[in-house]
Amino acid sequence: MIDTSTIELINLSESKLFFYRQFVDCVNCPLIHSSSVSASENRTIKLRSYFDQNYVITQKNQTFWNPINVSSFCNLCESSCEKSFIALRDKAEFRLIIDNNLNCHLDVLNYGQNQWLNASIVIIIFLALFSSIVYGHDRLDGFWKRFIRSESPTMIDSPTSTIAINPNSPTIPVSLVSKRFHSIDSFRGMTILLMIFVNYGAGNLTSLKHVPWDGFNLADSVFPFFIFIMGSTIAVSFRNISTINENRSKIITRILKRSMNLFVLGIIINSIGSADIKTIRIPGVLQRFALSYGIVALTQLVTVNLITSSLMPRCLNCFKLWPQYALASIMLFIYLYFTLFWQFDQNCPIGYMGPGGLYDNISYPFCIGGAAHKIDEIIFTKNHCYRNNFGGVLYDQGLFNLWHDPEGLLGTTTSIILTVVGLQVGHTILHNVQPWARFRRLINIVVILAIAACFSVFVLRIPINKNLWSFSFVALNGCLATSIFIIFHYLIDHRKIWPKGYPLNYPGQNSIMLYLGHEIANDMFPFKLASSYSSHIGYLAQDLFSTAIWWIISCWMASKQIFITV
Repeated sequence: MIDTSTIELINLSESKLFFYRQFVDCVNCPLIHSSSVSASENRTIKLRSYFDQNYVITQKNQTFWNPINVSSFCNLCESSCEKSFIALRDKAEFRLIIDNNLNCHLDVLNYGQNQWLNASIVIIIFLALFSSIVYGHDRLDGFWKRFIRSESPTMIDSPTSTIAINPNSPTIPVSLVSKRFHSIDSFRGMTILLMIFVNYGAGNLTSLKHVPWDGFNLADSVFPFFIFIMGSTIAVSFRNISTINENRSKIITRILKRSMNLFVLGIIINSIGSADIKTIRIPGVLQRFALSYGIVALTQLVTVNLITSSLMPRCLNCFKLWPQYALASIMLFIYLYFTLFWQFDQNCPIGYMGPGGLYDNISYPFCIGGAAHKIDEIIFTKNHCYRNNFGGVLYDQGLFNLWHDPEGLLGTTTSIILTVVGLQVGHTILHNVQPWARFRRLINIVVILAIAACFSVFVLRIPINKNLWSFSFVALNGCLATSIFIIFHYLIDHRKIWPKGYPLNYPGQNSIMLYLGHEIANDMFPFKLASSYSSHIGYLAQDLFSTAIWWIISCWMASKQIFITV
């Protein structure tokens, strides 16, 4: 088993001793009674090495140990009532000897595996191969011309590709109308490949997986980046105003149909392996896409003439999307009201956003997720939500049986805000002919989002939290997504240093198919080669290999001109 360390307790004293432990990352959590060792006895204990741990050796026995509340309940391994620290690695081995005088001696028998050393080697090799493909594109062009046919049709594979491009569009210059922004496809391709890698396990590396509660890791950016780029493609879809006005009823039908298709597909995906109408999960990733896309796209459709007819000074052109800003403001108001001011439970404090359980010395063990959790419990009930929680590894640990759905209803308000951010970015690259003006406004968006994230964290005290889709989490991801998109747009569309964003453009053109495919074929060969490995490097190699297969599939589909949309 990976992520496991062992510690051998050797009790040379004449007293029975008790061993308590807790993850360092568990914020203000009491230590949990893990084992006991009788006088003159040895015992080996297994510890999970996801995170470093604190431990205590004491002569008194309780379920929990907290030096703040129990001053006489002291740690024999420290001169005061403080916790001892132990840095853990996978397969590490320790020996803790308690002598006749009740003094502790900790010896390291095996420092364990440096998971990041092996992981870094695999990742460097993978990135080297990827870079050789990118920069060797010209040399491989002859091969790809035989395998990949001509340029794919101008159709963006996402729930936002609703309108064909018309060079007679009155809203933007002809040169921009006929131009395909490959940075959008490439950004989406990067995101879907990262999503596949993360969903397959990210090599079981804790630092690459979702953060248990507050905080931010690589995996926490994937879903928000998808929401962001979906907003950008809405801008692309609505750039032809004349066609929109001529086909308004058809476009409304198409938006509603696509939203419904995404929602139903999401529920079908949730039923894989556990199809039961009584317990099927209703919230989900595609369901969040469906709601965010449907609301923002319909708002854009209804107000598109107001946007184009707005007479504003050139310096205020960025406010042409004022109906969407109004929508985002309404969503922010709803989010802030329920999050900060709603008394969702008489036993929980207003504004609570913690993980419950052991958090903060078990102050509010059953208040997990605050208002966001309560809304899901009222509307969907526990039977139709995600019946686990990402924070459980730290704050539950099998003691409270807590659950929380990270794609809950209240988080849809902030995902709509992020969709509007993506829409603004797409609108900026479409409606600013001069590159300097385009990049200046994109940088302004980054600065505004960075300020919003800091204000949310340090003034409103809203933590960066993927489980809650907090406003600070959305603002941070919007800032990062816009920054990365600026780089993509500069290298791919503006300077053309990175031709068409190859090879990320191909998965970006079939992102829906890749998402559905990797969810369905998760446990199938060749995407899963073994049920378990003895080290992280095995999991990492398998997950990178599986992700690469989906990239090859996307290249093959592009060669056959197969583009699946919803």
